Amino acid sequence: MLKLLDSFEGEDNYTVWYRIHICLSGIGTLLQGSDLEDAFKAFCRRLFNGIMKRLGWDGEPSESHVWKMLRSVVISRLVWCGDEEVLKEARRRFTLHTSNTQQISPDLRTSVYRAALLSGDAHNFETLLKVSTSVLYALCPVLNMKSRR
Repeated sequence: MLKLLDSFEGEDNYTVWYRIHICLSGIGTLLQGSDLEDAFKAFCRRLFNGIMKRLGWDGEPSESHVWKMLRSVVISRLVWCGDEEVLKEARRRFTLHTSNTQQISPDLRTSVYRAALLSGDAHNFETLLKVSTSVLYALCPVLNMKSRR
């Protein structure tokens, strides 16, 4: 199976990468906690790094929505498998975002937040807790009214 997936390394079609991502998620779940987990994550990093280099973190204003979706899937997978470069960049973007210096693209927000949590940093956890609470109250007026009582 992995040899077959390896043959898609040069692919740039969103649907193909999304299906690969889903397939690898299932395999990753099966291998979680096993002796093969680290080797599997290394395989995933190698497989997804090529398309990541082509996509980069920031798209062009004229790029299609499909490329944005592809970038989101690729970054998500690379965060999951612990790619150090991607984790470092995601954490940098999280810091900029939480200091109101730079917004995170909505399609990358989940991956960036996950990378911040994976750092194990208590400050990142507290910051994300505040962000999620403020978003929850903003989206749910009923909760907001109850908090005023």
